[in-house]
Amino acid sequence: MRALPNLTVLSPCDFNQAKLMAKVMYDHQGPCYMRTSREPMPIVTSLDDKIELGKAQILRDGSAVCIVATGVMTALAVSAVDELKAEGVDAMLINIHTIKPLDMEAIKAGAAKCGGRILVCEEANMYGGLGEAVAYGLVGTNGIKFDHIAVMDRFGQSGLSAELLEEYGITSANIKAHALELSKK
Repeated sequence: MRALPNLTVLSPCDFNQAKLMAKVMYDHQGPCYMRTSREPMPIVTSLDDKIELGKAQILRDGSAVCIVATGVMTALAVSAVDELKAEGVDAMLINIHTIKPLDMEAIKAGAAKCGGRILVCEEANMYGGLGEAVAYGLVGTNGIKFDHIAVMDRFGQSGLSAELLEEYGITSANIKAHALELSKK
């Protein structure tokens, strides 16, 4: 969907954010697409949050590694960041609720604060999604250490969401493992 001209692409991380974004979409001039989960996700945002199209949301502040997550991955990343913190690894978590336009300013600031260590987490194919957009936006930035958790160029399958996420390695444990590895670089 990112490739379609003039289309705003939204990816809320939970029910609260989807509810707020529906209002934002209604008020927005121009076409919008909202990607949602078919199953309920843990609530990690508040209905009091301010949602602005194209502006990322910092859910956790840290300096060891910057985790950039969207949609379903955000709740998984919250769990991973909390586990990392318990182990003394202070990770930043940026929730990307607007994939297009993408808030590269926030991502670059997160990268700078975290020594260039960026981990992008999405439950979509590795091609054409958030990871590619972030990588493209970081081209030419010195000292970037980039990692990406996504569906690794495989065809989709049908099944329970939890089983599919596990099959594709899209788990809190995998986020934690990748973040730990990146934080050591």
